[in-house]
Amino acid sequence: MTRHFRWFAVAITGLLSACAYHLQSPIADFDSRLAEPPVPVGRYCNLGDEDKLEPDCAVLEWHADTRMFKMQNEGGEEPPTLFSLAGLSDGLVAAEVVSDEMPYPYQIYLFVHTEDAFAFLPMAEDEDAMALAAQYPGVEMAGEQDGIYVSGEAEAVREFLDACGRLALGKARAEDEDVDVAVYAPDATVSATPEQLKARERLLALAERLADEAPELETVE
Repeated sequence: MTRHFRWFAVAITGLLSACAYHLQSPIADFDSRLAEPPVPVGRYCNLGDEDKLEPDCAVLEWHADTRMFKMQNEGGEEPPTLFSLAGLSDGLVAAEVVSDEMPYPYQIYLFVHTEDAFAFLPMAEDEDAMALAAQYPGVEMAGEQDGIYVSGEAEAVREFLDACGRLALGKARAEDEDVDVAVYAPDATVSATPEQLKARERLLALAERLADEAPELETVE
């Protein structure tokens, strides 16, 4: 039996900082943000076992004036999370959240998306991320007990994070771990529709292709 990442559940309960890359400076200032939402706004639910939509869903809103998303669990029990998006490549996107609770104020969550589905990605392991950072001039990384801390010029950091996403997907596949896919679910149904099942298939096919492109790591002495 495969293990599942509950990244969507993490997202709707406040985007826990332990699952984030911590940045010293932003990579998604206004001019660098996606000008349009990469997926339709509205309600999203995890597509779980036996092709059932899980009950804990989230609602995405788009704010065109700030180029930011607001995400909140459907019941409204948790406070909403505001984040901006920086496009990486091939369906990989970085969600940037500002926090005043961490030594570095910017937190980054990576996700992969198709037209009507997305999945938050696991983080690269500290040692792997350290080895990968050595391949990107201008990127500095420090592994701490509470996460991965990154500094550097925004474009270089975006390229590094793009590689981290592919690396994490490659490692997840090697360890037989699946990503949970959230699909667009405007109607409160329980069983997935054929369109939602196809949306998951497209998303997983993209994740497989990105895993195929996982970078080779050089040993850090």
